[in-house]
This record gives sequence, structure tokens and C-alpha cells, in this order.
Amino acid sequence: MDPIRAAASILTLVETSIATFRIIDSLIRSYRHAPAELLSLKHELDGLCSQLVLLKQIETHVSYTTLQLVEEEFSHLERFLKCTAQFYMTIRDFFTMQTIQNGKMGRVKWALATSRKVAKWKQEVQCHSLDLAQIMVLLNVRLSSILQSDFQEMRALLESGQHVSEIKSLRSFFWSRSTSGNAWIMPPIVKFAGAVSSTEEHHTSVYRVSLRFQALFCLRVFCVELRIAHPSLFSVHISTSGSGIKLKNLIPEDSEIMIACSQGDTSRVWKLLYSRRANVNDVTNNNFTPLKFAIESGCTNLVSLLVNAGADVKESFGNFQTSSLDWALSHRKLQVTRLLLEKGADVNNISGRGWTPLFHLFNPASTQKDVTASSQEYIEMFAAQSFSEFHVQDNHGWTCAHRAAAYGTAVDIRTLSTLHAPFMLQTFKLGWAPIFCAVSFGNAATFLELSQLHSDFLLMADVRMWTLLHVAVNVKSIQLIRLLIDLGADPHARSMPTDYLVPEDLKNVAVTPGDIALLRGPEVLAAYLDALKVNGHKAELWVDDSSGEEDLFWPVTDDL
Repeated sequence: MDPIRAAASILTLVETSIATFRIIDSLIRSYRHAPAELLSLKHELDGLCSQLVLLKQIETHVSYTTLQLVEEEFSHLERFLKCTAQFYMTIRDFFTMQTIQNGKMGRVKWALATSRKVAKWKQEVQCHSLDLAQIMVLLNVRLSSILQSDFQEMRALLESGQHVSEIKSLRSFFWSRSTSGNAWIMPPIVKFAGAVSSTEEHHTSVYRVSLRFQALFCLRVFCVELRIAHPSLFSVHISTSGSGIKLKNLIPEDSEIMIACSQGDTSRVWKLLYSRRANVNDVTNNNFTPLKFAIESGCTNLVSLLVNAGADVKESFGNFQTSSLDWALSHRKLQVTRLLLEKGADVNNISGRGWTPLFHLFNPASTQKDVTASSQEYIEMFAAQSFSEFHVQDNHGWTCAHRAAAYGTAVDIRTLSTLHAPFMLQTFKLGWAPIFCAVSFGNAATFLELSQLHSDFLLMADVRMWTLLHVAVNVKSIQLIRLLIDLGADPHARSMPTDYLVPEDLKNVAVTPGDIALLRGPEVLAAYLDALKVNGHKAELWVDDSSGEEDLFWPVTDDL
């Protein structure tokens, strides 16, 4: 018995029982002194109606699939419901006629025959009521055991430290603008540089403004960092952030304090600060601070010295509102990262690029990386600090999962997966999920891990209708070409003819992966054909003797 049949049977039974109860109630009211048997039957039917209404509530709120009833149990329940419904119909039909037969003859007939029939019905109603009560007790026991099992599973997950629900980010990045270099707003009086970025936090538009004003022939910079919240049309809240509003010394990058910080020379930096020949708030033309160079050095003692001397760990530097945590993760400085977190650095900061600190963790351009620390340690450290911005996308639509797919490892993907990072969010232009980035950057390790998260990865296509095999062939990734064909990628998949974000030699042409392989050199073509043959495809290279043009020949049976 399926749930639809069960629901229909219960609904029919409830409607019939209510109709029967109303008829008997009307009949009792029509008598000046209703017979005791009829009053007793009304009482029993009233109780049975209440049980049926309760059973209907169970059916409404708890599906029979949830109760995990087998077909035999469904059949028993269906037979009981049909039997009870038929019993109600018999009583209903009888008393429908009985209400018409009023007067003395009706009373005589009641005394001679009907009273015994009603007494018998009362006994049967009691039996049905007992059966229904037993059914409800059994359903309650079944549901309780299932809930107990679910509770134990949830408890085990909580005890193992796993999250059972996905935390949806309440922040998103919209846009950023920055200007630097020789941007004079009042030439030749004041030089201006800065950046503005827009995000949404808890349904409120927030603007971060970082501005620097330098007067001509003056080695001082007026720095402003503001946070402007715009919760409604007529409401604006302005507050300082980071360093707030400060007048700073402008120094060259090869100054003594900057060189000492980049070398991690703590004693030398202390002497410069103590003698007041330098200040922790000094900046270069590129808005670099001593803290920036100290983080690069990886010297925790030096970073601690600068912070204790007044350097703000929440202050941004550079031209893209880069935070101290961003820089520490970009250079893989684990101990420095721990120290910055202890000093109050913001794990959920979004820079002018639209990047959270974890974006910088997967950065191929990083130098002087601490190879003793894996990405997993950083991710788990951030998770312990309640980091929840896995859904944040930059101005290209990339998330930290996209960057992990492109530049990370299989362990990185597994770690992000346990923290419920999204792997289905797509980039804005091509509509790429992270698995496309793994293929585009030739990262076979992350591709294999991501393929376990997508049951349909061989059918996935971007806005140009390029499959993963199209992308692998186009970037000349021989390893991924072989992997995809081994896994069953379709070599006959044809893209959409378009000039949108496609190479010049593929514009406005519907192409298969083989068509792209013909244009990507003999090494790629040979690897592509070899992978096809290994997997049973009978594609052959055909060369036109007169023109020298190459094409792939597919037997009809294989093409079909």
C-alpha cells in the first residue's frame, strides 16, 4: 500500500465517520427522550472519531515512508481502514432512513428490532476502537524508534566535531574600484590614491573606503579608512575602520625600517622604534607598512613587537585593501597567522579583490612558503574561529573552492567538503563550477576528488556547451585528457557555435573535443587518439593529400 492510497483511505474514513456522527446526533435531538442504546452508540462513535482525526494528523505530518512500513504492514492497515469505513457506511445509511421514520410507528419499530441492532453496533464500535488504539500505539513505537536512531546519528556527528548543517554566508562581494600612481586631483598640489569596495552584510550595503592624500613636496600622507553602512534609503552609518584617520610618514621601500622588517631583524627594528627614527605606521608609496614586511619574514617576535608598539592587525595595506591575515596566508606563515588571530585579526575580512583570507591560501604566486604546514591546518584554524564565508565570490565569481580546485590538493578539497564549502557555485562569465577550474589548470588530483562529489560530472557543460573534455583538450592537459576518456567522457559532444570567450581559431564554430585536438598540436592530437583507441573508440586520422588538412574519421557504428 503506497502513501497516497493510505491517505485516501484515512480521508474517506474520517469523512464517513463525521457524517455518521452528525446523523446520529440529529436523530437524538429529534427524540424527546432518546433511547439509552442510541446515546451509548453516539458516545462510542464520538471516541472513535477522535482517534481517526488523530490518525489523520499522523498521516499529514509524518509520511508512511518515514515510518518505514513494509508492504505487508500497509496491507493490514488498508484492510482495517476499508472494513471500518464499510461499517460506518452501514450505520450511516440505516440512520439516514431512521430519521425519516418518526412518529409512533418508528418508536414501536425501535423497541421491537432496532434497539438490539444498535446494541450490537455499539459492541462492534468498541472492537474497532480497540483495534485502532493498538495501531496508533504501534505507529508511535515505530516512530519513536526511528527518531531515537536519528538522534543517535546526530549525536555521533556532533561528538565527532562535524557540522550537520551548512552555514550560509550572510556576506557577499559586489564591486571594487582602486586608483594609484600619479593620480593628481589638484595638480600640482595633492596626490590622491585609494580604493573603494562594496559588500552586502546581513542585507545591508557596506562600503569600505581607503584613501591617501599626499601634499606635494611633503613626506606626510593623510590616510583615511572608513566603513559606510547603508541599511535603508534614508539611513547611513559612518564609522572608522582599521587605522581610522591618521597622518603617516611617507618613506621609501628601501628605508632602514622596511629592510630590517623584511629580514626579520627584531633587535634592529626595536632600536629604530625606541630611538624614534621610525614608526610602526610609516608607509611607502605603494601603501606598504612595516607589518607587511614583517609578516613576509615569518618572524613572530618581530610581528608581536610591531603589534605591541601600535600596529593595527585590522588595518589594510597595498592598493587592494589587503589585510594582515591575507598576507600571512599568501606567504604560508603558520605561526604568524596564529599570532594575528590571537591579536584580533578578522577572519571574515573581504579585501578589495573580493577575497577572504582563505583565497590567498591557494595562490601559485606565493613565495617563501612554510612548506611544513599544510593548507588543512590553516582551514581548520579558521573553522575554529567560526569562519563561515565559504560562499563569498569575487568579481569573477570565484570562491575559495574554485581556487583550491585550481591550485590546491585533494586533501584541500576533502577538508573544504567536510566544512560544507559550496562546490556548485559557478563563475559569472563561463558558468564554471570548481571542477572546471581543476581541469583548466591541469590539476588532476583535485579533479579526481571533485569527481566524487558530482555524479554527473561527465555531462556538465559551461555556457558555451563545452564539456570538461573540451576544456582539457584546449589547455593541452594530456593527463586529464586520458583520465576523462578513461572515465567515459563523450568524444562526440558538440559545443555551441559562438564567439563568446573562445579562442580565435574556434569562434562561431560548433566543435567536438577532437576538433580542438586537431588545432592544439601533434602531441595533444596523438595523446587524444591514443586514449580513444585504448578505450575502444575507432577514430582515425585522415589527411587530405592535396591540401594537407587533417580530420578525424569515425566509423558509422562508433559515431552512433
